[in-house]
Amino acid sequence: MISDRCQDLFVFNIIFTAGHISPQFGMKKKRMILVSVAGVLVLVAAGLFFKLGMDKKNYNDFDYQIRMADTAFSNHKYEESYKFVERAVSLDDSDVDAKLLLAQVQVKLEKTDQAIKTLQDAIRLEPDNQSAYNQLIKIYMENDQPDEVKNLLDSCDNDDILNKFSAYISRNPVFSLPEGSYDEPKTLSLYSKEDEDQIYYTTDGTDPTSSSNLYTDSIALKEGQTIIKAVTVNKKGITSDIVSKTYTIAYEAPDPPQISPSSGSFTTDMDTNCLLYTSPSPRDS
Repeated sequence: MISDRCQDLFVFNIIFTAGHISPQFGMKKKRMILVSVAGVLVLVAAGLFFKLGMDKKNYNDFDYQIRMADTAFSNHKYEESYKFVERAVSLDDSDVDAKLLLAQVQVKLEKTDQAIKTLQDAIRLEPDNQSAYNQLIKIYMENDQPDEVKNLLDSCDNDDILNKFSAYISRNPVFSLPEGSYDEPKTLSLYSKEDEDQIYYTTDGTDPTSSSNLYTDSIALKEGQTIIKAVTVNKKGITSDIVSKTYTIAYEAPDPPQISPSSGSFTTDMDTNCLLYTSPSPRDS
């Protein structure tokens, strides 16, 4: 198709020529040229109307917008791709594939917050979409947001998704002793599911962080009440839930001493030496 500029030049030349026809061509020739000019103008106008119609159709065509966005993205023309895919999403806000492409473009354009929101919308629409989870987790990890990964997977109840991204799930620490009261000294051991995991704990009831005590050896429980809180941090820096247990060490009080002889009145010739015995008394044997 002749470009708009070429069309304009072509029409101009025809009009210019028609305006400078020498008399010898006669009126008949002049009319023929004018008719030709009019025909060309009609064709140009028709072409313009057709082009405008197609542009309008394509502007409201979801498939066209996605196709153009995908092509531009493949050619690393991210600004152009963004224009098309944003229009596509506005035409169909429920299409998850369009949202996934939009999020990819937003990441390339460093619109990270927008990409996160786009992927959250995609997961809301399709809670079992692994691609949406994969993109969102990748963004969180690249931006040093492991807590957001934990929150994302904690809110997921789809077993397939949880199995797929199990490497990002930190398992709770295991305590060797059930919480409760004991009448003798005890030592507490903590275990993690994976050898590479690290456990951090506190003994004062505060929530542990990666700045708390790093567990390396068993914990001696002192007399009285002790609240142990522990958390596991896996190799990706993602924490488990905090586990808390309360222990009380209370030693049994000894029996009161026995006095021999017992209280009372005694004659002077009796042996009045007083002996104290703990229970059981030697005289009980």
